[in-house]
Amino acid sequence: MHNIYLLLPELVLFTSICFLLVIGVFIKESFNLISNLSVLTLFIVGLLIYKSGFSNQGFFLESFVSDPLSNFSKIMIVLSCIFIKFSSKQFIKDR
Repeated sequence: MHNIYLLLPELVLFTSICFLLVIGVFIKESFNLISNLSVLTLFIVGLLIYKSGFSNQGFFLESFVSDPLSNFSKIMIVLSCIFIKFSSKQFIKDR
């Protein structure tokens, strides 16, 4: 059960997305708050992926595999999401 930490970035991302959706529904004019919290969440998820290590590990009878290529890809996806979030923020505000 020590490999549960392999799923930690995905679990944090899932719970924070659900939390941000609930905040967006119940708080009016929450664009800046949601935008800033989503960037913070992506940054934390990137750090968790980096801290999970770059070794070959499996979970759920090797159906979930964490290796250096998948971790590198996850970090690149998170960084591109942060970049897209920053570059589209002004465009969304103007609309």
